Amino acid sequence: IYDKDNVLLFEVPGTTFVPPGRLFPIFEHSILTGNREAVKETFEITDINIPWEKGVFNEPNIVVSNVTNKVVDTRSRIEADIENKEVYPIKNLQVVVVVYDKDGNASEASATVLDYISPNDSKHISFTWNTKFSFEPSKIDIIPRPVPRDWR
Repeated sequence: IYDKDNVLLFEVPGTTFVPPGRLFPIFEHSILTGNREAVKETFEITDINIPWEKGVFNEPNIVVSNVTNKVVDTRSRIEADIENKEVYPIKNLQVVVVVYDKDGNASEASATVLDYISPNDSKHISFTWNTKFSFEPSKIDIIPRPVPRDWR
């Protein structure tokens, strides 16, 4: 994250899982810039010797339903139900919400982690912001990010 003078304000090194054949979010929370205003962000793969591992990722059948967007006490809130349609439990499921403006720009995002969802069970989740969105959302994506559990 950089300010208007191209001064680096925040950097997050890390790793992630890249699921095969689909778009996926990479979410970082609690970015602190002090008194400086962030105006640019970049995403870089800095290690050109990435140890890619080919495998079969059996992505679990997770269903997102009943997505609502509302304002509660001047705060934007998005809610949904997450259902595990598998015969095994799902642990540590990160769920990311991306909210788009009328031009299709990702303007807001948030994430939560569901510790445990039993087989054929569902959980109600909510994402709350401190203020009302300054735009009317045109699209809301709620994206489960399961941890790979079965490689062959």
